[in-house]
Amino acid sequence: MSNKEEDKKRVTAGFDDVNSIRTFVKHFNLVMTDRLDNALNAFEKDMTYENQVLVCKALAEFVISDKTGLMQDKMFAPLFSESKKIQYYTSFEENLSELLKEPEKEETKD
Repeated sequence: MSNKEEDKKRVTAGFDDVNSIRTFVKHFNLVMTDRLDNALNAFEKDMTYENQVLVCKALAEFVISDKTGLMQDKMFAPLFSESKKIQYYTSFEENLSELLKEPEKEETKD
């Protein structure tokens, strides 16, 4: 793996970030989704790049799907905007990966 690839896959979040997310949810009396809670728990147990990505995706979904109207406040506009970008790019990457997968060959009986 090249240095550029390694830099892209560095874990940049930590326990403080997990605690900040939990504090934010509690402070604004929001209901944490199971997906976000599970992602945070997984990341706390194993701080890997993959688990960091799961937290990022779950947090973006949490922000976008907020039904309280809090995330529509102009104070949170940058967070909402970034969450939309994250959701778009990650879904694009997942769809592209799925599309580029080689189809599984069916075994034929002779």
